[in-house]
Amino acid sequence: MAQLLSPNSTELFNFEWLRVRGMATFHGADVAECFEAASKIKPDDPGTWITTPAARLQRELRVYANGPEKACCINPRLLDIIVKTIDTFRKATVLFDSPVHVLEIPYENVRLPAYLYLPKLPPAGREKTPVIVQTSGFDLIQEEMHYFTAAGARARGYATLTFDWPGQDIVLLRDKLHMRPDWEVVVSAVLDQPLRWADERPEWNPDTSRVTIAGCSMGGYFALRGATDPRVKACVSSDGFYDFGLAVPLPDALAFGARSSSAGIRELQRYTVASEGQVSPALRDQVPVLVTGARDSIYAPTGRDRIYDGLTQLQDGRTEALWVPVGIGQVLAGEDRDVVASPPGVLWLARSCLRHQEASHLVIR
Repeated sequence: MAQLLSPNSTELFNFEWLRVRGMATFHGADVAECFEAASKIKPDDPGTWITTPAARLQRELRVYANGPEKACCINPRLLDIIVKTIDTFRKATVLFDSPVHVLEIPYENVRLPAYLYLPKLPPAGREKTPVIVQTSGFDLIQEEMHYFTAAGARARGYATLTFDWPGQDIVLLRDKLHMRPDWEVVVSAVLDQPLRWADERPEWNPDTSRVTIAGCSMGGYFALRGATDPRVKACVSSDGFYDFGLAVPLPDALAFGARSSSAGIRELQRYTVASEGQVSPALRDQVPVLVTGARDSIYAPTGRDRIYDGLTQLQDGRTEALWVPVGIGQVLAGEDRDVVASPPGVLWLARSCLRHQEASHLVIR
């Protein structure tokens, strides 16, 4: 990974700085403030993320990136911080140049917070709006997903649905719902919503026949599990893992509902898309899959490559594609995460989900 902070900074510090800097493409960060913060961040001193003005808010938004259990011990005001973060973001959405609807999705005995981002311009004629369901990673709040997918999607005619899921921030801390490996159950509840909106909110104009599920980091795993639902017509897995038990040495037990680290490790073994050397056969051969990942990152490329190689039921270059950004420039532009902002991603979605005739011959490698 390119080292843009002090050469003595930890790899995690450098990674987090890069990902925040990458949000500048969609006004999620100010480049000058990022470099000012970088000059004040000290190696191996997490406290400088708090004392640096430009980094203070970012630290509060992501205070539990080191794990909810650990963060709760350090900052007992975590739930209050998350609530204030949500409130601030919702006030900002009123100023966006395209509609944002604050929603709730029924799931078990609770309601999952969600946002529906509608495109800037409605589709031409009678064409309906294709929908991207975005599932975030392990340590991302859903408000942050605006800069990863919705910001690019709304400028290109897509609606984006984001949601907080079991095991994540407000749903974990307030509702005590923990993560589950069979993510298709969660996605099924989420996918019920566009069908309901088609009847109850026809002005939103959702196209329930053109639904893409996308996810980055752990969300890349969630997307692959969710794509087993027959209502999903395309899938994007960015920086996902093939087997979580092999991806990390020790989980944060709290998010998984485990009472100890050893129980958390056993729980991790259930988080896998592997099935006899291939990605789960439940992922239908009619569902095109785009696998992406940064070329130079803290993420191991083996997960990305194993996912792609394991999609044996799909046709190489036709119903499956692998795209790895070239160098740090595309990563800083957010192209490895915001697939609808990248030229390869735009073409792939046009061919696979929108089914535009002019894109039908494209092969992305």
